[in-house]
Amino acid sequence: MDNIRNYLKEKILPEDDATAERIARQSKRYAMVDADLYRRGTGRVFLRCTSREEGGKLLADIHEGECGSHSSSRTLVGKAFRQGFYWPTALQDAAELVRRCRACQFHAKQIHQPAQALHSIPLSWPFAVLGARNFGTFPKSHRGL
Repeated sequence: MDNIRNYLKEKILPEDDATAERIARQSKRYAMVDADLYRRGTGRVFLRCTSREEGGKLLADIHEGECGSHSSSRTLVGKAFRQGFYWPTALQDAAELVRRCRACQFHAKQIHQPAQALHSIPLSWPFAVLGARNFGTFPKSHRGL
């Protein structure tokens, strides 16, 4: 984000042609407003670009704060973006935060799958157990089957 900020503010590009082209292309989504960098979000809404540290504090507050809901990483990032903040590594930071949260790991969905492979039951087994032979013949349906 520093490269994009430098390009928008002072038109300074790196020496490498590929990097300079990438920054010039990416900078079209950004704008400088009162010395702050903003990114155009969906619907042309400006999202204030923050540092990774500020974003981590924001995610922690949303996740564990007074009204924190210990929600998933994608939900956390969506809430942060709806509040008007943006940083490029938001999704990875949120995933790491949820992975480190002890409460989330304690209340996570438990796997209810057996540790060993399932064994199929032969179709004749339930009738052998119930003694279906004692029922006699079954009545035929109206179509004669």
